[in-house]
Amino acid sequence: MAALPEDLMEGKGDGRLLDEYPPFFLACGALIAIAGVVLGLFPLSQRLQSVPIYVISLFTGLFAVAWYRWAAGRSVNEGKLVLAAAVYLAVAVLLVFVSGDINSPFIFLTLPPLVLAGITLAAGPTLALALSTAVGLVGGALIQSGVNLQVTEFWWTAIASIAVIGALSGLVGRALRRRYRALEEAKSKADSNSNVDDLTGLYNRRHLNSILPQEVERARRYGRPLTLLMVDSDHLKEMNDSHGHHAGDELLKAMARIISEQIRLVDTAIRFGGDEFIVILPDTDLAAAMIPAERIRAMIGEHPIESRGEQVFTTACVGVASFPESADDSMTLLEHVDQALYASKRNGRNLVTAYSKELSEVGVPAD
Repeated sequence: MAALPEDLMEGKGDGRLLDEYPPFFLACGALIAIAGVVLGLFPLSQRLQSVPIYVISLFTGLFAVAWYRWAAGRSVNEGKLVLAAAVYLAVAVLLVFVSGDINSPFIFLTLPPLVLAGITLAAGPTLALALSTAVGLVGGALIQSGVNLQVTEFWWTAIASIAVIGALSGLVGRALRRRYRALEEAKSKADSNSNVDDLTGLYNRRHLNSILPQEVERARRYGRPLTLLMVDSDHLKEMNDSHGHHAGDELLKAMARIISEQIRLVDTAIRFGGDEFIVILPDTDLAAAMIPAERIRAMIGEHPIESRGEQVFTTACVGVASFPESADDSMTLLEHVDQALYASKRNGRNLVTAYSKELSEVGVPAD
């Protein structure tokens, strides 16, 4: 069975559900009925003899396919799924009495929609549909036969089977939904952890590789600017050598905290690797991006790191590059913001540098 969408499990759902169930699933009850008649398992009443079994079966099959196609083309929520199953079950009950008496083989038409309802809906609605179907069959039989109703063992068995299958389908569906929800939560947590840097709590490079091309294409489509900041500590190696790697880790966490505090909610901060951080600024051109870049640089320089009972000050460089002003694609944009960062280092550090074409001619020096 195909995995069901999580929003459907929560009772919301959409049209994707019905695409996962082929039309013949809804029509299989008609095939059961045909096989039963062909094999002589059911008596043919006078009413059934007056209407060719294959005509009724053809109508049932066409109805199942048509109803499936109609429902699949529309947005679906839990209420609409209940309505769809109820309509199909009502037609099935009607066919039972059009095709003969209470022993009609078309009573099995009620089973496929109940199984489908059990998989897709909660246990309560499924059981309600099953009981409504059983009541409809009993009521129809009483209307048709009155006080002369002849109840056979088969008929009682069929009614009981409908109720039991409906209840079991609902319970099985509920268990499947719980299991699916647990799997989806575990998968979501694993995906989230794989995109987050353990030390700083920021997104990592894997997440950058995923979202940066999308952000650039979105900016291109809507004709909006997009700017990258690349922030790099000026003295991480010296801090590691002088105060230990714990102090270096504290520096990286402090930089991550400062960067996060100085950007907007729509911006994205990412630990690019080592002591380098990337900030994605949507709807921001090169000139506007210089403001948060300068603010981040200044704040890093103003906030010391506590190490072995003393305060250690450090500084940072920032490179700035913008789409489409500095580059026309995500890879080139990353290259150009890297060049701007190293221009800051080359020119004395503790600087913010915006990309220009002249920087491409100089290139990126070895660190």
